[in-house]
Amino acid sequence: MKRAYRQLLVVDPVNVRLVYLKGDQRLIGRRLEARANHFMSRGLLSTQFDTLEEPADALMVDVAQAPEVIVHLVRRELGLESD
Repeated sequence: MKRAYRQLLVVDPVNVRLVYLKGDQRLIGRRLEARANHFMSRGLLSTQFDTLEEPADALMVDVAQAPEVIVHLVRRELGLESD
């Protein structure tokens, strides 16, 4: 997502935190191909990565991890659960 779009969404930085689910293009491409009836085709992925402006102020989580690990990390970092 572009920085300008994030700035529009984060109207209250005290109460709004961004979570950046970071993954490499090959991994995300494989996951897109595995989805049935998804709105985004793999052909659009390159342009999405080309225009991506990685956030410096977001919680970054590697999407190569298992979904339950990602959820745990995000919830812990946002103070929604303890270790």
